[in-house]
Amino acid sequence: FACGCRSSRRTSTCTWTCFARRITAPLLVLFATESPFVGRPLYREMAELFANVEVDRASGGHHFHLEGSEREIAIGSGAIADFQQALERAQPGDTLVLAAGMYALDHSVRIAVQGREDAWITIRAESPGATVFDAKFWEPTALAGLGETGALHLEGAAYVRLEGVRVINSPGSGIMVNRPSHHIDIVACSTELTFGPGIGAWNAEHLRILDSLGARGVPVR
Repeated sequence: FACGCRSSRRTSTCTWTCFARRITAPLLVLFATESPFVGRPLYREMAELFANVEVDRASGGHHFHLEGSEREIAIGSGAIADFQQALERAQPGDTLVLAAGMYALDHSVRIAVQGREDAWITIRAESPGATVFDAKFWEPTALAGLGETGALHLEGAAYVRLEGVRVINSPGSGIMVNRPSHHIDIVACSTELTFGPGIGAWNAEHLRILDSLGARGVPVR
């Protein structure tokens, strides 16, 4: 098969990655848990490669997305369930695009996705400021530590960019970045009418807040 990468030097990783992008579904049985090939060097290398392959059963066959495949995933207006499902399935390099509209929250949405240094995960509004998370229906069962919990709560996230969203009416914080999150960019986001900090962080590392507004429209610096 023809190698699809642009590298002038073909390595074993390059070769198998290009192969994986073209493989058909029946061949995956070779690398199944009960495969008779378990223990052989080729199997071990391929098993690692396919550990995070997602199968998209679209019409016309099977399409495999490797980590860092740079998919763009559209979220319909107000579709909180779809947003959470997309977060659960997000892979390094993905972009989740939130359609304009009001997203009513009755709970804190945890964002724990992890990209890579060379393949960040982006969560962005389709139009800056037009995607609004309204947390007025969120009724926390405990007040202790509420200011440290955000309507959008990044905890354990890494290499994530949150861009262009608004959070309003949160009984906790608006957007919170909590440990052990690292390498987080919050860009052009805003919050209004939050009980806790509009945009806050607790022991997060490598955090940047750019062109964003906290509670009462105060720029976050």
